[in-house]
Amino acid sequence: MASRLNQLSERIRVLPFAVLDQFNKLAMEKVEVNDGGIGGLSYDNPNALITTQTIRLDTLPAYDRLYPKSESMKKSLKISVNRKQDQSILDPEDLGKEYVDEITKAIGNESAQISESLLYHQPIHFLKIDVEGFEVPALRSAAKLFENQLVENTVLEFGPPKRWDVTVPGAAGMDINVVRNKTMKDAKEILHRAVDEWGLNICLLPAEGWEKTVRFMLDHGVDNSGGDPSKNKVVRKVLAWDFDDLPKDNDEFEKELESKYNIVTEFIPLPPHLIDDYLDSSPSIGEMYLWFTKKKSTSSVLQKIV
Repeated sequence: MASRLNQLSERIRVLPFAVLDQFNKLAMEKVEVNDGGIGGLSYDNPNALITTQTIRLDTLPAYDRLYPKSESMKKSLKISVNRKQDQSILDPEDLGKEYVDEITKAIGNESAQISESLLYHQPIHFLKIDVEGFEVPALRSAAKLFENQLVENTVLEFGPPKRWDVTVPGAAGMDINVVRNKTMKDAKEILHRAVDEWGLNICLLPAEGWEKTVRFMLDHGVDNSGGDPSKNKVVRKVLAWDFDDLPKDNDEFEKELESKYNIVTEFIPLPPHLIDDYLDSSPSIGEMYLWFTKKKSTSSVLQKIV
């Protein structure tokens, strides 16, 4: 499926890696033979039929390795005649020997550093993380991207805590309270790091735990109304904006927006001082989605908020 997606457009690249906060070789479980299905990483199945190499998000290959244009880069990557035609990336080797050598040597080495010249440094407007419980390791793996202010918007599912059990090696043989205490500590740490070190705001998007999240905020004295009784104390809204100055298409998308008064989504800001309390309450709140935005953002997405 990945190779076919790579062939659809020069703007799409599906890479042959999984995401983790370390370089490793891990089992892939619940993987369907045909397209579709939800797979996941596993620490507990060393003899799995399918394994994958994990990389950090902040060690994604450089742009010109993903989209080679110059003849010198194509020669460096030793791109075959077939790949020149369809741009497939089927194996790590398609990204160049230098890159593959470094990420292979990094396996099992927590302090491994990949040469900066091999890595991706372009701005990222939207980062969607969907890693079936491995959200905290995925965020840690993107640390340098966040530190360098390269990511404008990040969205990911976060909680309830039981989904994080799979991130603890050997969890199946451990006391569940020990596992949950560890994952909760890690979750709190990464959200505080996002705010304090990476300069991000954290918002909550509608999901299963939306109504309970609203109640949590009210119970903890949150009031974003500025004293205006006509405004909601907790919930804010992102409105659609005209980003291309082109005439309207009057298509289904625009009609749906009009029916919703141009509201793209509702969201709830998560005050930094409530991060710990909110996560402690997350087992009863249920599934939620987080939306990270840069505190100093000039993105037009954030220009129409009510």
